[in-house]
Amino acid sequence: MKEKNDPAFKKRQKETASHYAVRSIQKAIREGELKIGDALPSEKELVERLGIGRSSVREGIRILETIGILEVRHGVGTYVVDNYVESLFRMLGFSLAGDNLWYFLAARRVLECGSIRLVCGSLSDDNLTELGKLAGNLSPQNGLEENIEIDYLFHSRLIQHTGNAMIIRIYSMIHTLLRELMEDLMGYEDICEDARTAHLEIVRSLRTRNPNDAEQAMGKHLERVEEYSKSRILQHIPESRQEQENQPSI
Repeated sequence: MKEKNDPAFKKRQKETASHYAVRSIQKAIREGELKIGDALPSEKELVERLGIGRSSVREGIRILETIGILEVRHGVGTYVVDNYVESLFRMLGFSLAGDNLWYFLAARRVLECGSIRLVCGSLSDDNLTELGKLAGNLSPQNGLEENIEIDYLFHSRLIQHTGNAMIIRIYSMIHTLLRELMEDLMGYEDICEDARTAHLEIVRSLRTRNPNDAEQAMGKHLERVEEYSKSRILQHIPESRQEQENQPSI
C-alpha cells in the first residue's frame, strides 16, 4: 500500500480513523495495489502507513470482513476476498426458499438465455469441443461435488464467452446460490442424466450458429430445472413452513 503522505490518503474533515482505514484499503483494492487472494499488510505496518491507532485499524478490518471484502484467517493473516454478495445475502436473510427461489430462477433464465444469444456464432471449434466434453462428463457415476463443479463450469464458460464484464461479474455473484440449488438437485440420478442430455443439446444447437435454436435449447433446460425445483425441493418442505416461506422475504 502507498505511504501515508500520499495525497490520496489525506484524511477528510470529520472522518473517523476507522473509516479512513476502510477507505484506504478499498482504494488499494480498486486501484489494483491489492488483488483478490493477496494478504493484507500486517497490523503494525498498516498502523505505520496510515498513521492511525491499532484499534482503528482493527475496526476497519472488522468492517471490511463483515461486508465480505476481507477474510481474517486466524494464525495465518488477513486476505482480500470477494464475498460481498454472499455477505449481503446473509445480512438480508436471503435464501432459496418460497418465492425467493422463483425470483432467482427467473433472473437466471433471463441472464443465461440472453447470454447464449450473444455467444452463438462467435464460439470457435475449440470452444465448442470444450463445452461438449463438459456436457458429456456429467454422470450419475460421479460424486455429487464433481457433478456440481462440471455443471457450473459448463454454464460459466458460456457466460465468460460473452466477453461482457458486467454479465460475467453478475453471474459470479450468484455462484453461491447456484451451488446451493445444485446441492439439492444433482444428487438425483434422473436429474443428472437430464442435465447431461440438455447440455449436449445446447452444444448441438450452438453448432448450428442459430441464436434462436441456442436460446430455445437453454430455455428448455432451465425450464426443466424449474420443474425439478418445484417437485423435488418444495415438496419436501413441511406444509406449515412452506406457507410461511411463500411470503417474499425481500
